[in-house]
Amino acid sequence: MKEKIVLVHGWDPAKYNSALTDIDIVSDSVAWSKSPEYIALLQERYEVYYCNLPGFCSVPEPHKPYYSLTDFAYYLKEWKHQFCPSVRLMVGYSFGGAVLLYYKYHYEDSTPAVLISPAIKRKESLKSHFAHFASYAIPSSMKNALKGKYQEAASKYYRQGTPFLRATYDHIVRQDLSNLVPRLLQEEILFIFGELDEETPWPLVKDTIQRHGYNHLVIKDGPHSIIRTHPKELIEAIERFELQNRN
Repeated sequence: MKEKIVLVHGWDPAKYNSALTDIDIVSDSVAWSKSPEYIALLQERYEVYYCNLPGFCSVPEPHKPYYSLTDFAYYLKEWKHQFCPSVRLMVGYSFGGAVLLYYKYHYEDSTPAVLISPAIKRKESLKSHFAHFASYAIPSSMKNALKGKYQEAASKYYRQGTPFLRATYDHIVRQDLSNLVPRLLQEEILFIFGELDEETPWPLVKDTIQRHGYNHLVIKDGPHSIIRTHPKELIEAIERFELQNRN
């Protein structure tokens, strides 16, 4: 019998509920449709479960203005309890890695976790830095309206979202989770980054992860989307980590 593994997806506008077709909606694995080799290799080794987050992959949006990471972590806890209470490994990609990190910290679940290109700390773009600096010269009564206009122009993640997803994205996008890393048990976590990742860059969290002795892998020439470009290397790393946690 194959061991069970849970996947938590990233923040992809193509998987917003409003962007899906009827064909997409029937598949639990729709969030991973751009990564068929990665999924096929996982399915050879594990029984794969997919935790799809509210607002994505046909999961209804909640009756709340927005979700915080606390809300997403609670959702993951309840989903796991209902659909997959006994699981060998959990894997989060990009924003899913941030949700899984926060979940591990908040609920102290001892299930081993692999965080791939996790959104722990983001690099601030030049545009964002300039906008932040310019905001000091703008009257407070105008800030919210101008902030929304800027986000709509600068970010597809914001622009293509519903009011719930826009407010959620705006609430979480600049959060720095690096202070949570030292609070997790070393043997339960594997961090995997792409060397060339510009969205969630390894150098921003390198010192924290290395200083506290966490298992980590930096894939040479890997971009943010290493689940598409380096699936075999990822699967090998996941298997090694999973076997290590059996002993």
